[in-house]
Amino acid sequence: LSNCYNSLSYISRSLNDPTKAIEYLRASIEMKEFEKDNSHVFLASSLFNLGILLHEEKRPDEALPYVRKAYGIWTGFAEKTHVNAALSEAILGQIFADLGQSDSALIFLRRAEMAVQKNTATELTMGAVIHQNIGEGYMKLQDFTSAAHFLDEAMHRLGANPFEAIDFSKVTDHRALHFTFMSRAETYKHAMVKQEGEQADPVGMILEQDLLMYKYLQGGNGANGDRQLTTELAFPLFEAYLGFLSQHEVPSLEKAFELMELGKARLLSEKLQREEVPHFAGISDSISDLEIHLESAIVSKEAEIEGMVQQGETFETVRLERELDKLKERQKTFLADLERKHKAYFNMKYVQAPISLAEAQADIKADEALLSYFVGDSSIYLLLLRKESGKLEEIELDFPLRKWVGEMRAAMYSHDDMAARTAKVAQAHAKQYCLAAFALYDKLLRPIENELPLKVRIIPDGVLSFIPFEALLSSLPDEPQAFRQHAYLIHKYQFSYSISATLHHQLLASAEKPASESILVMAPSFSSGSKLKNLNHNSDEAVKIQQIMGGEVLKDAAATGHEFKKRAADFRILHIATHAKSDDQNGDSSYIAFTPVSPASAPNFIYCPVSYTHLTLPTICSV
Repeated sequence: LSNCYNSLSYISRSLNDPTKAIEYLRASIEMKEFEKDNSHVFLASSLFNLGILLHEEKRPDEALPYVRKAYGIWTGFAEKTHVNAALSEAILGQIFADLGQSDSALIFLRRAEMAVQKNTATELTMGAVIHQNIGEGYMKLQDFTSAAHFLDEAMHRLGANPFEAIDFSKVTDHRALHFTFMSRAETYKHAMVKQEGEQADPVGMILEQDLLMYKYLQGGNGANGDRQLTTELAFPLFEAYLGFLSQHEVPSLEKAFELMELGKARLLSEKLQREEVPHFAGISDSISDLEIHLESAIVSKEAEIEGMVQQGETFETVRLERELDKLKERQKTFLADLERKHKAYFNMKYVQAPISLAEAQADIKADEALLSYFVGDSSIYLLLLRKESGKLEEIELDFPLRKWVGEMRAAMYSHDDMAARTAKVAQAHAKQYCLAAFALYDKLLRPIENELPLKVRIIPDGVLSFIPFEALLSSLPDEPQAFRQHAYLIHKYQFSYSISATLHHQLLASAEKPASESILVMAPSFSSGSKLKNLNHNSDEAVKIQQIMGGEVLKDAAATGHEFKKRAADFRILHIATHAKSDDQNGDSSYIAFTPVSPASAPNFIYCPVSYTHLTLPTICSV
């Protein structure tokens, strides 16, 4: 029963439910202690795993007694050079560092170092894990020279040649490499402190090595099912690296651009891969099904192996690893065949490197600028690019960004609730909007305003994606309700938006023909039986736009999602007056609504490859 609790804990941890994982481990420990087998190695494993979980949850004071007790069992069970004891010493070093007890941290880190040096028979993967944890301990103590040495040795232990630059393709245990990257995610914040002189070089070495590890894992190595998880874990690395670059008098714009693009381009392309790539690439269901089956089988087998490792089942682990090798070899053959027969699909799904800085600048016109943001935990980084120049700025996140964005949007949309709009409420909302709109401008644009041209293409990040930059205010008005007189940024700039510079470049490069028509205006309608209210004025809006600009109007029953996907690529400008929803917590629930094909049909999210469209203008009721 105790082993069942251990397995349930592992499953809960895999499902990102640390609370349940901790609960099951506590139950496992209670069962073992009830059996009064306080010296058993399996009890030590449960104690250690619980300590690790509490440590990962930033509860070092709770983690300490569990890891210490496990350490006591292991040092009594075997000599002090026992591999598990050495790993416990490295973890204890980290916990003491988190508790601010640097002397105790150093004692245990040095014990771990001596233990792993004495025990030359230590299995290479475990030796790598111990070196990695020693390195992380030194990072927490701000000793980056020692940290770089041990982290480098960890990679060499996984199979890289110690006399050459690290080549991750030589790593013998990709699964261990993947978990190495995952476990280091929280340590990057310690590299964000200002470093000068001798400390700066090892910080740069650590960040660059881990960036290379991330890119290697994203290339299809390691745990195939966790690529998006790896990307999300990499954001602290990206922030740490951007912070490191911003400290230089002349920061590397190439590296800063790469870091900003990696997350944006990767997460978007992964979403397109899961949802739309097979459909638009013309891949048959049988090919797609086999591809998914192989990916799922590999992920399942890796999880099964990890469970056996946790239980100490060596022979079963070896058998499962052989099965995993066969699955990966089968997948390798499948992908090679896929690349040969369906190259466009393969490139869309598996070749995802961001474009270079030079390519991005080539896409920038002489009279425009590209403004890319990265929102971290402690800073916002802003990269301003012109055709021939660039600039990286750090904005300290010492203000309530999410709160200001929420206040601005809430005030803007308060006009929808006419029943609650007394004069006093309307005045309060107007003031709230003005204060938030000016505060956001002051932090996000004022630092580089003198360097902005008329045309600015913005690549937002995180919560900044919910800001209409045109509605920001460059000064606070004396009368908040005098809306026609406000200093909106739309009076000074022509803003456009991209999800990433890489996607923008791909859309430009994929244009086989220019759009032949001027503007398509769509005004869907929704019946009384629909979950969405009918929009009373969108048809009039569409007709007036056509009177001014020409083009074509599709309204009411003609404004379906089918017609949109069929016609959109033929028009340079799309104007859609409809309902829409953008959900940053669950992207799958986002949608643009079109006229249902029947009263019983529900609106759904529409994706359309409008590769040749220059401008899309949704006028929507709510976002």
